[in-house]
Amino acid sequence: MIKKEKKSDKGLVIFKIHDRPPRLHISEDPQDMAVVLAVLAMTLYYIWRMFYITPSYEELHDYFYFISKGPLFTLSNWSAEGNHIGYNFLASLLNMFGIPKYMVMRGISCIAASSNLILLYRLSKRYFTHWIPFATIVTYSGFELVNILNIQGRGYTLSVTLFLLSIYMLGRLSLTETFSNIQYYFLVITFVAALLVCLWNINWIIPMCFAVLLYLLINGLRTRKVSGTVENNIYFSQFFNILSCEIVAFIIAGIFYTINILGSGAYILSSDKEFEGLSRLGIISKDPVRAFIEGLKLVRESFGMITPEGNTYLVRWYHFIFDFSKSFAPGFEHALMVMCFVSIFVMITGCVLYFEESRTCIRLIILGQLFWMPLILVFFKRVPSYESYMFMGVIMAIAVSVVIGNLILTLQRFGLKHIFYALSIAISVVYFFIGVFGDTFFAPYDREIDETYQALIMVDPSEYKHPAVTGMLQEYIMEFLYDVEASDRIEDADYLMIKKEMYEDEDFANKDYIKRMHRSYENGSYIILTN
Repeated sequence: MIKKEKKSDKGLVIFKIHDRPPRLHISEDPQDMAVVLAVLAMTLYYIWRMFYITPSYEELHDYFYFISKGPLFTLSNWSAEGNHIGYNFLASLLNMFGIPKYMVMRGISCIAASSNLILLYRLSKRYFTHWIPFATIVTYSGFELVNILNIQGRGYTLSVTLFLLSIYMLGRLSLTETFSNIQYYFLVITFVAALLVCLWNINWIIPMCFAVLLYLLINGLRTRKVSGTVENNIYFSQFFNILSCEIVAFIIAGIFYTINILGSGAYILSSDKEFEGLSRLGIISKDPVRAFIEGLKLVRESFGMITPEGNTYLVRWYHFIFDFSKSFAPGFEHALMVMCFVSIFVMITGCVLYFEESRTCIRLIILGQLFWMPLILVFFKRVPSYESYMFMGVIMAIAVSVVIGNLILTLQRFGLKHIFYALSIAISVVYFFIGVFGDTFFAPYDREIDETYQALIMVDPSEYKHPAVTGMLQEYIMEFLYDVEASDRIEDADYLMIKKEMYEDEDFANKDYIKRMHRSYENGSYIILTN
């Protein structure tokens, strides 16, 4: 580096070259190198899945209803299928630059999926030794639900990224380490982004905030005699700052959702004769209460909820936990449940014995997430779909690593530590290959959608003047693949995509016309007719 120095006695300016160590540090740790190779391999795998796996109906709906219509429309509208506002907003920005559709729809998820592995590894390295952090990311990658959703063009994978960023930041809070103002601002942005990317992220924000505030409050009370006043207590200072960040984040997110609800309600009311000729802003100005109520109805209708089996709490709780574990680790659900229960006992013991440690904050966050779902079932019989709990893959992977780490410490006295390290890594790698390269490797999100793609690829509709379809799904896919806007006027069609059961239905309209058309292609779900 060239540094300018001034000699005060002679008034001369002298340039001296000072050696500085290189900024790029290449780790020589074998585990770090293994993780780099694993992340590169998984990134290539995610890129392949991004282009190979056919989109789901929800992805296509979001692309045509929100992303393709621009950022402002995305921020101010909702639909019966819901709206991952934050994700669709970012994707709509990419769409403005003419990027290919698959990359617009799934590119953010693909980047987030790779980033999650890096963040999880760095987080695990704080609390685990030797090769357990590597085993943690391998276990996480092998979870079936994680593998399925990683590249889907919705907000689930990005939600996990924001979840990991939040833990990574909050896990640093202690007596010796506090946040700067910039870090507090970044925490607010992270929480706001999480609430906008997927509203169901409230299911990890609330227990995380409660766990962190509990950690700071108890440590503040424990050290109050030393600090003297509340103002001088570093834990109480952090407590009030974190609480303020959470309140501000919820207020900002609430403003965004209020704008969205009003815009959606005004869009619905625009078809009413009473508001004919008015813009959406004019409708909101004329009757904001009615616009808000109509928008709120639409938002409430779109939430995907499931009802666990059983008439009593314990039965519902068991079925929910079992089915939930099965969605992540089919065939290993009981083993995963046992590992999580053991990790709860281990982490509660750690909290009791070493509450002042900074890692206790992480223990409380993990415990908060594990206890939040059973708590929801106390008050509600219906809970969000498993997709919105993708972040629990992180919690369960860490829970498994907690059990393995403590088992290794127990076996150290028998001289079996290194054997068990190798065994734990081998088990996680085997499970990874079962999870990733099993039934889900080539499996599409929806078999019917996959067959729709196959049919359209076999007979190109862009070569015909009047293509027609018999459903919205076919219309979405045809426009996504070929930029062809299909009609529903069968009697004018020279290209018709029709479901087999509709073709075989004798009461179907225009039966004589479609019988005269040539059958060009047929698969398990569809028939393509041409003239």
